[in-house]
Amino acid sequence: MNAFAMLDALEAPLKPTPRFTIQPMDTDSRSELERQTAFLSLLRITAPSVMAWAVPNGHNRGLKDRVKAKKEGLKAGVPDLTVCWNHGVAFFEFKDARGKPSDAQVDLLNYLQDHGHRCAIVRTPEFAMNMLAHWGAPVRLIR
Repeated sequence: MNAFAMLDALEAPLKPTPRFTIQPMDTDSRSELERQTAFLSLLRITAPSVMAWAVPNGHNRGLKDRVKAKKEGLKAGVPDLTVCWNHGVAFFEFKDARGKPSDAQVDLLNYLQDHGHRCAIVRTPEFAMNMLAHWGAPVRLIR
């Protein structure tokens, strides 16, 4: 490798490596929205003392709305859901069967993980519920 190739290699941005749980890809045909909605329904039934809310950080906005959202604190990579319970909080990014996290999502979830927060990329409601149980949230698991 010559000196110019070594400099190019140094300047190339490195893909961030996830340091949090990522549920493996699956063959379920449900969309990301359908999966997330199913999780919220399951959560209401099996964990009434746990609260969850979506973070509307979507891309389907006009320029004026994007500028306003940026002023209000819009941040690339913010997870889809925040889930809270007594003395606990978790962050979930839902993906469909083959969805992969963006570099911004990996960076932000790594930041949260490194600062002691629970976070994961999940694909199924059942996996998300098991993660919550593992983290000590008061959930009743369905068998």
